[in-house]
Amino acid sequence: MAAAATSPAPAAAQFTPPPAKSPSPLEVQEDYRRTVRRAREALTCVEMPGAVPAQDPEAYWCRRFEAEFMPKEAFGTDKSLSPAPPLEGASPPPPATADDDLLFYVLPGPFIENKSLKEEFVVRRKDQIKSLYAISDPSVHWEKSYFLNLLTHFFEYKLTVLVCHNDREDTQKEFQISTRVQKPVFASPSQVRMDTKSTEVTPAWPFLYFSVAEFDSAWNDIHIDKFGQFVAVDLSANGSAFGVPFHNMSIFRGGLTRTAILNSFAGKPQEGRVSSWFGSLIPKVPYLTKQQAPQEKFVEIRGPGGKGRVQMQLVQTGDTGGEVPQPVLNCLITNVCIDYHYILKDFLSWAETHL
Repeated sequence: MAAAATSPAPAAAQFTPPPAKSPSPLEVQEDYRRTVRRAREALTCVEMPGAVPAQDPEAYWCRRFEAEFMPKEAFGTDKSLSPAPPLEGASPPPPATADDDLLFYVLPGPFIENKSLKEEFVVRRKDQIKSLYAISDPSVHWEKSYFLNLLTHFFEYKLTVLVCHNDREDTQKEFQISTRVQKPVFASPSQVRMDTKSTEVTPAWPFLYFSVAEFDSAWNDIHIDKFGQFVAVDLSANGSAFGVPFHNMSIFRGGLTRTAILNSFAGKPQEGRVSSWFGSLIPKVPYLTKQQAPQEKFVEIRGPGGKGRVQMQLVQTGDTGGEVPQPVLNCLITNVCIDYHYILKDFLSWAETHL
C-alpha cells in the first residue's frame, strides 16, 4: 500500500523589528538641554578643582563623541569600535564641515610625583579606521576630546580688523570706521611662531590659535598715521551647537589706541594709553632710543579680563613729516589665542539663553 503523501511544514514566520522611533521635538530639545547642563558642569569642575560631577562624565561624553564625530564605517570593521548604547532622545549631529576628516583626541598628562603634567592631544584621520581609539578607551579624555572637535570642526570663524577714529582717541566715545578688513581663520590646538623664521608647529592645547594665512599681505590696508585713530579687533563664530544657531557671535573683541601702538613700537608699552577693550600690552623688550628703533616689531596684547591675547606685527612704512615726525605703521594681526574654556563658556551662555 502506497504511503500517504505528507504536506510540507509551514515556513516559520520571519520577525521584522519595528522601525526605530524618531525622537519628538520636545525630546530633542531636552537632549540639547541635557548636553548644555553637562557641559556647564564640566566647566565648573575645571574652574573649581574640588567640585565633583553628579554622574560619570566620561561615559556620557564618550557616547556623544561617538554619535557626532566617529565615522559610521568604523562600526563592524573592528569589534573594539562597536557602537555604544544609543543616547536617550539622541539628537542629530550638526552639519559637518569640509575639513572634518580629522579627529582630535585629548590624552591626560602623565603623573609624576602625584602631579598631572600638561595634557597632550593626538590627531587621527577618519579614513584610517585601525588608527582610531576604541570607544571607551580609558587613555582618552573623552569630555575634552568632544569639546576640541566641536570647536574646531563645527564652526566657521572670521577675524575683522577695523581702523576707527574720533577727535579724542577714545574708544568709549562715538567713532567712525575708516577701514574694515575681514579674513577667515581656523581654530587649531597648535601654533606656528610668527615672530621667528621657524616653521615648527608646537602643541598649544588647552589654547586654540586662530592664525591668519599670509598675514604679511592680508592687512595691507590697516595703517595708523594720524591722531585719534585706534585699531579694533573682533573674532566671531558662525555655526550650530546644542541645537542653537550661532550667527556672528563675538568671542573676542578689543581695541588699541594709536598712542599705545606708537609707544609699544618705541619699546615703552607701560606709557601707552590702552583701550579698556584690551587688558594691557605685554612688554617684551626694554626701551629703545630713536636711533635703535627697528623698522618692524612684534607685540602681544592681553585681552579684556585676561581673556586671550592678540599678536600684532608693527611695520613702519614711512613717517608723518612735520617738525616732530612720527612713524606711519602698518598693523598686521598674526593670530588670536584663547583658552578653550572661555570660548565654550560664551557658547554655553548663548545656548542657555536660546534653548
